[in-house]
Amino acid sequence: MTSGSAEDGDVLRVWMIVIPPPFYHTADSAPALTIAPMALDAIVFDLDGTLVDTNHQHVEAWRRAFAKHGYTVSSDRIFIEIGKGGDQVVPHLLGKEADERDGDALRKAHPEEFSKIAES
Repeated sequence: MTSGSAEDGDVLRVWMIVIPPPFYHTADSAPALTIAPMALDAIVFDLDGTLVDTNHQHVEAWRRAFAKHGYTVSSDRIFIEIGKGGDQVVPHLLGKEADERDGDALRKAHPEEFSKIAES
């Protein structure tokens, strides 16, 4: 290997880690990241969706989280809120009372649902 590029016959082993923006999680709800030991030539971090567009997966994760707690919110309405933190998404879509009642559970359910989608 020279200059970070693969020569003929070489295999470049790259592992890409997609990390959702921090505003999707609270410290208590962030999914654990487990890394198995392996030989790598590079690691690519996608911190905010620059390399992988995960907006639709986040919309579906929020939709499932809402449904799991008895709320029906259309995907197109959720899509408008993507990019905001869960502390804003829930009250904007459900109102302040629902946020006070179910907001923490919804914010916890979102990354759980996102992980299910990402693993499928």
